[in-house]
Amino acid sequence: MGGHPLKTPATTAFLAVLIALALAAPAAAAPTLPPDFEDHQLVGGLFFPTGEAWAPSGRMYVIQKDGEVLTVPPGSSTTQPLLKDGQTWNITNQVSYYGDRGLLGIAVDSQFASNHYIYLLYTRKAFGETSDSGVPASSQLLRVELDPADEGKVVDSQVILGTQSTTACSTPANDYDCIPSDSDTHSIGTVRSAPDGTLFLGSGDGARWTTVDPTALRTYDERSMAGKILHIDRDGHGLSGHPFCPSDSNLSHVCTKLYAKGFRNPYRFKLRPGGGLTVGDVGWAEREEVDLIGAGGRNYGWPCYEGVRHTPGYRELDACQAEYEKEADPSTRDVLPDVDYPHRDPDDPDPPMPSGNTVLGGPTYQGSEYPAGYQNKAFVGDFVAEELRTLEPQPSGGPTLEPFATGMGPIVDVDTAPDGNLVYASLGDYSATGGSIRKITYSAVNHSPVAHATSDAAGGPAVNFNGSTSVDAEDGNSLTYDWDFGDGSAHGTHATEPHEYAGTGRYTAKLTVTDSGGEKGTDSVIVQVGTPPANLQIQTPANYRDGEQVTLHASADGTTPLTYSWHLLLRHLSHFHPFTHKTGADISFTPPTDHDADALVDITLTVTDGDGLVSTKKMQLHPETAPLNLLSEPAGAPMDYAGRNVPEPFHTQSAIGFEASASTARSFSDGGHDYVFDGWDGGDSRVQTFTVPAGGRTLTARYRDVTPTIVKPAPPPVLPPPDHSGPRLRFKKLDARNGMLNGTVSDAAGVKTVYVALGHATENRRCHWWVTSAGRLSRGTRPCSKPLWIRAALKGSNWTAKLNRRRVPAGYYRLVLRAVDRLGNTSNALQRQRVKRIR
Repeated sequence: MGGHPLKTPATTAFLAVLIALALAAPAAAAPTLPPDFEDHQLVGGLFFPTGEAWAPSGRMYVIQKDGEVLTVPPGSSTTQPLLKDGQTWNITNQVSYYGDRGLLGIAVDSQFASNHYIYLLYTRKAFGETSDSGVPASSQLLRVELDPADEGKVVDSQVILGTQSTTACSTPANDYDCIPSDSDTHSIGTVRSAPDGTLFLGSGDGARWTTVDPTALRTYDERSMAGKILHIDRDGHGLSGHPFCPSDSNLSHVCTKLYAKGFRNPYRFKLRPGGGLTVGDVGWAEREEVDLIGAGGRNYGWPCYEGVRHTPGYRELDACQAEYEKEADPSTRDVLPDVDYPHRDPDDPDPPMPSGNTVLGGPTYQGSEYPAGYQNKAFVGDFVAEELRTLEPQPSGGPTLEPFATGMGPIVDVDTAPDGNLVYASLGDYSATGGSIRKITYSAVNHSPVAHATSDAAGGPAVNFNGSTSVDAEDGNSLTYDWDFGDGSAHGTHATEPHEYAGTGRYTAKLTVTDSGGEKGTDSVIVQVGTPPANLQIQTPANYRDGEQVTLHASADGTTPLTYSWHLLLRHLSHFHPFTHKTGADISFTPPTDHDADALVDITLTVTDGDGLVSTKKMQLHPETAPLNLLSEPAGAPMDYAGRNVPEPFHTQSAIGFEASASTARSFSDGGHDYVFDGWDGGDSRVQTFTVPAGGRTLTARYRDVTPTIVKPAPPPVLPPPDHSGPRLRFKKLDARNGMLNGTVSDAAGVKTVYVALGHATENRRCHWWVTSAGRLSRGTRPCSKPLWIRAALKGSNWTAKLNRRRVPAGYYRLVLRAVDRLGNTSNALQRQRVKRIR
């Protein structure tokens, strides 16, 4: 797979690169920042970091998804575990990190110097729960007291919110201290300590995300903590002057702890200077929203609203009709977002700006390190788009998001460091040690050099290290070199250094280069001395079904004892969800029932031998699918499926075991006739929730004609056969003189779109892609796995792509093709697309 050497000729090599990039988890890359801004790693080697916070002393605390809490002393980049009574202290045994759950929030008390409190917000592990369990659970807020004499030691800890004794929340009640986490996603996220010592924390609706789940309506219920932002004191009590039940003086009641309601997943928010919150509320199927909350006591609309629209599916519920009736009165209507934007279509070669998925509410910049134009602007991140944006909270024309940085990788939180610079937590390449805490700095005077470390290690103890390609490109300063070979030996000080390791093992050699202005850059290279485990094998089923247990078996050859570590990611469209981590040669896991056929499981097996040498193997496991059809009689009724509008008839291939919902309109008109819903063939409710069976399913909504005209019944619809494959593409020729490409495409279900990309591959696995607006290849490069698509024109089975130039210069080009049929199947662009050389 991704680690195999490239084959020849060049065309095969190019295709192999694309395949390798597709099958591997995304590699971390340097982000694209505005001029004179730089990205630096503060702490690396982390397992799914989800946040950080600083004590006044400069000590940093880092949380990981699995419940580990690490500390970094001031001026250091090395993590240490928290200690209690001389032993490592963490809450891994208490934390459920299945799916999107985990230890997700940390805050240092604003008066830490006097009380030494930090706060941890997490989903608690249910009784008997294993790491691959998604059973209903609840969340807790833990207050941890640290030793004033040693801020790396724990004195005591106490749960101050979510203290109920059972593991899952039951019916909401004002005296029931329970934070619901029924689903394995959108539960808790952020905790912040305000200057006055009070605490803000967020809780999502905890409902299922693929179905119209009535439990989402508890976001409006002031006796439930679901879908709320809470405001409490250090002991978990409500505050005087609480906005939702001002006459209730019992500050242990739920309603006294609420600050704002009507959220799906206020995963990340930050306090604004002078009061208020910048909240990123993660959307469902189509919209993300940013809410600039001032005073508390308001309803922000979910689930009846997603962004500014009435939510497909939920809008059919009677409870939402009651919300919509409030729209005429501004004093009672639900609050619309200050900014909302659409989800990003992974098939769109030119997505709108802004777009994305999983918005992150960030800090308002108050530092002095950045140019003055950034002062008082809020920074807002997006996990799927891998971008940072700026937002001016009170501009004259209303808030808008403006681009700041792209290619950020999978960021899960953005904050400010004590020095005023932005910091963010990144999952990196999604590996067990690929996460990091990073900082963005600005300097117009001297820029950091870029270190580049390589080695010729081939298993032997004698290794030649090379850092001569390190550069200070922007300033041209001279460099000094420092090699730490990772074995405790003396450092090397030359650009190239030979080194001999004393024993078998796995070593990390770190190169630090320093320019004449004192700025530094680092890079590292892993050296394995000895023979690592070989012949890694993984036995899996051909496919999986949602909700049914999957068993995996591994074997390898090598020095015993061998240890096996499994890292599973749920790949959904263009982004990943950390799923579960397991150990042992034989493991089992249960795929969730809330992801459709547009998801798959990425498997990484890591085998470590008795000498500490490591080998990895990657593979993918796809869901087994069955046909799903939504119809209406007569045809043409407006329909919703899994939170989005779909055309009728709707045909797709769905994952077997997937829990979905479909809804249809109360009434519609067509051809001069008026129709009223009369029932589904599966029930009378207009919202149908179901599990996709192995044989597939067809749901038909039946309507009654309420016009006086008698209408002949529509003929039964003709269903296409089950289709698991994408269109077949052929390339015919390039008309170099007129700048035209053409070919043919075919598919039994009909072809929706065809895209082409023309480019040159460079030696470093990057490509110059053809830009139609410029009529030439791009001067800059981008990853070969991200072609610059040109949409072709379709006429029958023929496609034609215009390059917008009369003549294409002679040379060698690489042509990549992609097509999508009307059932949503995509041609396997990385394995079946033709690669042509054109002279």
